[in-house]
Amino acid sequence: MPNTLTGLLLFAILLLPGFVFLTILRRDRPDRRPSVLQETASIASVSILSDMIALSGFAVLRAFAQNWTPDVGMLIRNPVDYSAEHSLLVFAWSSGVLVVACGVAALVGWLIGRRSAHPSVMSSWWMLFEHWQPDTTRHIECLLDDGTYIAGQLGDWNTLADDSPDRDLILAAPITYRPAGSTEHHPHPVSVVCISARRITAIFVSYVDPATSPEEGAEEEGVAAEEEATAPSEATPLASDPGSPPTAQP
Repeated sequence: MPNTLTGLLLFAILLLPGFVFLTILRRDRPDRRPSVLQETASIASVSILSDMIALSGFAVLRAFAQNWTPDVGMLIRNPVDYSAEHSLLVFAWSSGVLVVACGVAALVGWLIGRRSAHPSVMSSWWMLFEHWQPDTTRHIECLLDDGTYIAGQLGDWNTLADDSPDRDLILAAPITYRPAGSTEHHPHPVSVVCISARRITAIFVSYVDPATSPEEGAEEEGVAAEEEATAPSEATPLASDPGSPPTAQP
């Protein structure tokens, strides 16, 4: 471990690609909480690999453009004097190598994140909201422990890999609400609602085509029910009814 402030700063900079890798990876995967040893090993291994790739690219450029790249030999033998004399060149190339290393780490994290996680590390929420039919609009119905019913479109949710009760679920408008003890559902004039997982006893999920919103579906169901109620019975078919048999002409 470094025992000076400069060494500690360089150590943190060299590990920066590993932090970038984990940040990108956790955006598209269940949020696992590994041990300190596992997380440190991941950061260190990705940082070393990314730094080696970036330095390999620098070595290739150094072989073809020696006048435009820092002299690594002189930098190692006399780092203070060489850095002071060629400060701009050293800073520019050091920053470029670091940016390339972080870019490599970000690309690796993005590629791994594109792959579906194994079901063994998924929470039930991740399975419902992300793993199954992720390209659809998820309409969520929640039943709370006191009998309250709340429904709406999936807004946001906690991506913890563990099914912990200490997490929240956010539903977006249109929100439907039914108080405990009531049998009628009422549209609630709010934009979003946050529900604690500790209060939820059941979650019902409908995967809806993005082109059809829950409001349109409800309107279509209401129109269909109204048409069914006002349609003539089969016992007295009308000539204009397309389902009635043709009437004989005299």
